[in-house]
Amino acid sequence: MAEQRRFRQVVLLALRGIWCGVSLAIVLTSCRDNEVAPVAAAEVVASSTLGSADAGVPRGWAAPEKALPAPPGMVWIPGGALVAGTPKEQLPRKADQEMPGEQLILEGFLVDQFAFPNEPGAIPITNVTQEEARALCEEKGKRLCSELEWERACKGPRNLTYEYGNRYQEASCGTGGPPRTLPSGYLFGCRSEFGVHDLHGSLWEWTDSFWGRATDGDELALRGGTDTEGRVVGRCANAKPAPQGSRDPTVGFRCCQGQRNTAEVTIGVNKGQALRRVLRPDRDLMSTLEKSMPEDIQTKMKQRGVFRVASLWEWKPVANEDLLLATGCAGIPPLRSCGALIVRRTLGRLDVLDWADSGHFVPLVRMEYSPLKVWVYGGDKLSHYRRDVHFDWGDVRVGEIVRTARAPAPSRSSKTQAGPRVDQANAAARARFGRSGAKGRRPVQREQNEGAPDPPTAP
Repeated sequence: MAEQRRFRQVVLLALRGIWCGVSLAIVLTSCRDNEVAPVAAAEVVASSTLGSADAGVPRGWAAPEKALPAPPGMVWIPGGALVAGTPKEQLPRKADQEMPGEQLILEGFLVDQFAFPNEPGAIPITNVTQEEARALCEEKGKRLCSELEWERACKGPRNLTYEYGNRYQEASCGTGGPPRTLPSGYLFGCRSEFGVHDLHGSLWEWTDSFWGRATDGDELALRGGTDTEGRVVGRCANAKPAPQGSRDPTVGFRCCQGQRNTAEVTIGVNKGQALRRVLRPDRDLMSTLEKSMPEDIQTKMKQRGVFRVASLWEWKPVANEDLLLATGCAGIPPLRSCGALIVRRTLGRLDVLDWADSGHFVPLVRMEYSPLKVWVYGGDKLSHYRRDVHFDWGDVRVGEIVRTARAPAPSRSSKTQAGPRVDQANAAARARFGRSGAKGRRPVQREQNEGAPDPPTAP
């Protein structure tokens, strides 16, 4: 019996050893398979277009970019995608000066942390021409930054609207006032995610780029700076032109290093008549506009009837902007409700911007001095009036009602004093035309705006 027990124990131990060995083999095999799987799944290519440094890199894997060692005071900007300019659906935006959010791939480069002389606490050098700025950079073994390199350094790896985020914050860079000269690093919060300081809030900066906005002149591009329109000027995509050879106490510069990126701002400028009435508007377009009314305006209109577009106007406040003003009414006079629907047309898409109420009249649209502003004329039982529609960097602002001065009603005393003169005038009229002529004339019919003042006339 004792020998049988020993035999069973030996058999059990042997079986346990065999089971553990098999399990261990399975585990090791699966681990080796998992390690090899990514390499086996990736197809190794050695394309001549990639160069010898990229030979043998699995497809879909990015070859690591060789970063230049950053000297003291400089920041390495890695290569990557830049969303150049401002997308069309994003506001504020300068349609005639900024690329429409076009993605470009830039190579890596180095940029100074601060404006020249690139020293914390120092006062930046100003009042130099672009050629002088280029020479000062070259003395340091550097170069001027291109316009898009400057924008890449500002927008950071996430392509932000402002260097500090996507929402405007006046205090971050001190924008919203005239250009000024501040010590480098004075506004500590004004830096991009790459670590570049003072891109806004102080000086404008020369770039190594021409003003490539479909112009024939030799103007150059400035970046940075500040102005009273801080939410517009403080954006990384903002720029302005400057004459070649000019110098200004509010213009400085900063330097870059490394191979210059050749990408530049290129914009096709589409100009046209600033304000034009469409004589034969497309019926489908009119129907779409009638259905595009904002919900609150639709609720108001339904109290009077169905809104119908009576006329259509094309408005081009700046190049590359295509706005429509659809004017019409709901209901019948004298209690109808009228106004103008302002819409942006972009590649067949209609984006409603605002509504300008015109009371009981189909509005008249007029432009006086600037293509940035049109007047919508209307009226109600109180008086005629007009209101301005101002183009505001891609958006529109509808102004308050400006009423026409109305002559006061004559007092009873004035009627009494004027009585003899009125009687004399009536007698003269009867003598001139005779009673038979008066009877033969048909009474003048009031127009369909009965119960309201006469339609306003354009100035």
